[in-house]
Amino acid sequence: VVEAINRQINSELSASYSYLAMSAYCEGRQFTGAARWLRLQSQEEYSHAMKLFDFVLARGENVELQAIERPRVAFNTIANVFEREGQHHFRDDPWAVRDAYGTVVGEDGDALETFVRAHLADHRTASDAQRARELLELERATMRMFTSCAWFFDDVDRIETRQVLRYAARALELSGMASDLTPKFVHALEAARGSTLGSGSASDLFVREALPHRDAAWSVAAAAIACASLGVHHTLVACYDVQVRRHDSAWEATVTHRRTGHSALLTGHPIGVGPALTVCVTQADVADGASHEIPIYEFPESLARELLVSFANDDDALMG
Repeated sequence: VVEAINRQINSELSASYSYLAMSAYCEGRQFTGAARWLRLQSQEEYSHAMKLFDFVLARGENVELQAIERPRVAFNTIANVFEREGQHHFRDDPWAVRDAYGTVVGEDGDALETFVRAHLADHRTASDAQRARELLELERATMRMFTSCAWFFDDVDRIETRQVLRYAARALELSGMASDLTPKFVHALEAARGSTLGSGSASDLFVREALPHRDAAWSVAAAAIACASLGVHHTLVACYDVQVRRHDSAWEATVTHRRTGHSALLTGHPIGVGPALTVCVTQADVADGASHEIPIYEFPESLARELLVSFANDDDALMG
């Protein structure tokens, strides 16, 4: 047990060291808000180490400090996207707007729309306002990548790493440059590997668990259409506002993200029931829109449970 605690002390000190290096990197590039926040994280990790340090000494055991590797910090191209586009969309310094966003970041829907409208440059369109909301969410996702000690453990396949990689995937998606940045990001992650023989890389983990293989709006629309076909209408699903109506022989769903304001118009019709249920969904707001069959296991969990409740004792449901 003492040996494990000593290893954890080293991990906490290493985390503190890495956060401090990130803070220095941000400070040198005038990202003062991020630099200040990262310095606080460094101090917090140091305090964790000292609590364990004092715990071991108080019980008459020996603290064995180990070497700490030199931290590495990669160049953040996402910051370039935000700054370049933010100067066009916001009336004031985009970084000041980003910092002020913290006052409403816990809200969604109309509160975020009102905030963005108050900071938009003159003569901006509704499309500009929606992109401005995406930019602020881009920064939110970027900041959230630093909210866990994801890279300070021997094994990369941990819940902490998975979570920050999902934040990274969201930042890449919102950047508008995902096709260019994602291959570079995946390649950079290849160097992060676990300590056990044959363990995969962070690149494998990112592609397998974080990289979105389908727009979540499609799964939300499919679930809402399936429910509507049974007479149950949902207007709020996860972080989406949803409106579903009958349209000729199919159902039409308008799905709007409550944080970014991005909307999609999708049509669909259910096929099958219970565990075999799928919804064939087509993008309706573009010519020759793509189509996908969305199975029930890709629905948001709450709606999938609602649709499967009457099949709970069936063998197929149990096997699924």
